[in-house]
Order: sequence, then structure tokens, then C-alpha cells
Amino acid sequence: MTDRNLEGKVVVMTGAGRGMGKAMSTALAGAGAKVAMIDIDKDVLNEAAKLAENAGGPASARGFVCDVTDAGHAKATAEEIVATFGSLDVLVNDAVIGPERISGFMTKKSKFWELDDDLWNAMLRVNIFGPQLMAKICAP
Repeated sequence: MTDRNLEGKVVVMTGAGRGMGKAMSTALAGAGAKVAMIDIDKDVLNEAAKLAENAGGPASARGFVCDVTDAGHAKATAEEIVATFGSLDVLVNDAVIGPERISGFMTKKSKFWELDDDLWNAMLRVNIFGPQLMAKICAP
């Protein structure tokens, strides 16, 4: 039996559709938290939210499609989360992108100087600006 020591807490998890964000969302829901799962990919997000809800029970998790680098969209999403769950207690910034976005990266690893400038800019926006923006919006 899982301890439900997070009962009554609302956790916002960015990057919740895959990997660690998905696993942490499921564990947090299982521990009693209401989990607002954010990802930019609606299909993987919906699948991950179902898994988290299965672990936590009805209405324990919900997916919110959001680009964490878009201030207006992030603010509207935070407001929607508070309207849905009644509060926002914890933010976990897990949204990241990297060079794996390049087709074939896993079989032929590119050198950093071979990476496209657009990919570098996207990585900086998601991996550095995104967490700062989400903290700025969620902290108040």
C-alpha cells in the first residue's frame, strides 16, 4: 500500500509526457497529489495522464498542453490549473529538449559544432528560459 502523504497538494509537472516527467507524475499521483501534467505533445501527454490517474485514482491527474517558452500560454495554463485544482503548491520543471531531436542522432552522434543554430536556440529556450518562466508565473 502506498503512503498518500501528498494528499491535498497540487503539483505541476512540465515535460510530463515522457521519461522522468511521466514516471514522476505517476508516482506523485500515487502518493496522493493532484498532478497537473504539462507537455507540448498532446498524444503522449494524454496517454501519460491516464497512467498517472490509474495510479492516483479518479481526477488525480490531468494533462495540459502548453509551450513552456510562451509566456501568454504558460500564464493561461497556470490559471487554468488553479481553476481546475484550486491551488498550485509545487512546480517541477522537467521539460527539456536536446540533440536527440535530430533524425539519426542515436546512431550517429553529432559533434556540438555540427548542431544547427535553430536547435541550439530551441534548447536554450526550453531548457533555460522555460524553467525560469514557469517559476516566475507559478511562484506568486
